[in-house]
Amino acid sequence: MAFEIEISTAGKTAKITAEKGEKLIDILSRNGFSVPAACGGRGVCGKCAVRLLEGGFDGVTPDGDGLIKSCRATVRENARAEIKNENGEGLTLIETENLPEGRFAAAVDIGTTTLAAAVLTENGDVKKRSRLNPQSSYGADVISRITACENGGLADLQSLVSKAVGEMLTELSEGRKFECVTVCGNAVMLHIFAGISPVSMGSAPFETKIDGALELDGEKYGINTKKLILLPGVSAFVGSDTVAGIYAVGLYKSQGNILFIDMGTNAETVLKTENGIICSSAAAGPALEGAGTECGTGGVNGAVCRVEKRAGGFEISTIGDEKADGICLSGLLDAVALMLENGVVDSSGFMKNDRFYLTDGVYVSAGDIRQFQLTKSALVSCSQCLLEQAEKTAADLDEIILSGGAGFYLNPASALKTGLLPDVDTGVIRSCGNTALEGALRCAASQNALEEVKKIAHLCKTVDLAGSASFAGKFIENMAFGNN
Repeated sequence: MAFEIEISTAGKTAKITAEKGEKLIDILSRNGFSVPAACGGRGVCGKCAVRLLEGGFDGVTPDGDGLIKSCRATVRENARAEIKNENGEGLTLIETENLPEGRFAAAVDIGTTTLAAAVLTENGDVKKRSRLNPQSSYGADVISRITACENGGLADLQSLVSKAVGEMLTELSEGRKFECVTVCGNAVMLHIFAGISPVSMGSAPFETKIDGALELDGEKYGINTKKLILLPGVSAFVGSDTVAGIYAVGLYKSQGNILFIDMGTNAETVLKTENGIICSSAAAGPALEGAGTECGTGGVNGAVCRVEKRAGGFEISTIGDEKADGICLSGLLDAVALMLENGVVDSSGFMKNDRFYLTDGVYVSAGDIRQFQLTKSALVSCSQCLLEQAEKTAADLDEIILSGGAGFYLNPASALKTGLLPDVDTGVIRSCGNTALEGALRCAASQNALEEVKKIAHLCKTVDLAGSASFAGKFIENMAFGNN
């Protein structure tokens, strides 16, 4: 049964159709609203609170100020609510005044592992789709894709991704023409999408062939638009997905010391301090997105997303409350934290048994632990190197912002226990979902947003970790658990 949820923010109103039982925070995220969920949706931090104006939701009772936690609220009837962040400032809807009647704007985030697309109508409605990047058959990381291109596979890789993107956008738009489509991603993925060889980024001096934003004829790429814009990246190491994310969360205007991490295959990381914005990346591998581990999956229905300790054992939760058929990042983090706490895995990563079963068919293997160690060491070592470059420590951080769908339901306590993040207080950590896609969609609908993203790309300075002795030393040290 469908109900109408009316959301007000910053003097604007959006009417959203939702199904009974849907979580309010998922509805908001799906429709272009950025709602902080620092505790990973466990109802602890309260930062996702919205003010209930009319109607009600299951699972929550309004407090004295009329606030309810959107991560715990599920749809039961028509309702009206107002979004406020923790500072009391209204969150803004995506501007749509650049869209003529009957036209759509769209954005695509081309990840090494996952493709994500979003379409925005002239009414402000947002629809999203995601799927695995079909290029994965050529290898799980950017180096394997570069090698494939070097061996004559560029045309095949380009055809695979453009066809997949075209199909996703056609489904979302129901065949209607786009006014503008923006595309973001790491530098290698954007080169391949555009049909430009990425081989120059496979070895020193790691040069890109795309300088700034690049406008293409969408119809030549199987997309029903004349205006197809590849958003600007910073360098071969830091792509336009990161730049779009910086814009989406307002990092470039924020005060204090803030670490921004894209929880993806390339672990692009940004540090904002009073001295500017520096950034880098490290090959974290596909484990953060559900690949590379034996039962790994993305954040889909049936994925184990939470593992909690209970008397005499543990309890799991799955996305959609469906039968467990895999484990996503947040579930993997909880499982590894539990295994460490109970001595199933020691600080070196040694596992007493080959498998730790969560259900009859879903488990964490000894090989998964080793893969996770490689991933978490790359990610946290990159963060530490940026802090070192800026002459800061983890204690100086005012906030850590996690981007990417992989980290949306992440339990900060588990992330810290396993060493995935620098050692900070859990209240410092905020998960924001796919900020790259949100930033790109804003650029598709607003010329002002596009110009801001172009400026951000020039503000960021890259720290090259290739061949860095400091990074190598930290990587070895951080392979162990409990050393971050």
